[in-house]
Amino acid sequence: MKLEKVSLLFETNRHHFSLIHDELPAHCQLADGAVFITKTSARTRANSTTFYRVQVRFTGGMFGLFRQWLIFDFGDRPVLMRELTVELGHSECRSQVRALREKLHFDR
Repeated sequence: MKLEKVSLLFETNRHHFSLIHDELPAHCQLADGAVFITKTSARTRANSTTFYRVQVRFTGGMFGLFRQWLIFDFGDRPVLMRELTVELGHSECRSQVRALREKLHFDR
């Protein structure tokens, strides 16, 4: 299947994530799938395989847990979604933060 679009879902953390490629502007949130083609196998025209490489950049300056959904649209429903998660902070306190987050989730 041909990848038609790649996008970052509209989320509160979206300004920390961006699609990156030489042909894309800075802080890109939506791109044509053809930009990410890396190579196409040349077995036969009818039976070729296309490979895509999609890179996402994260930039952040404050501690916390950041989530973002990466959407792959092949022109058919449903689309393929992949959750990206970044935990930013000092490694010493990461286990404490994780334990507190689990307790908060449990208390709700």
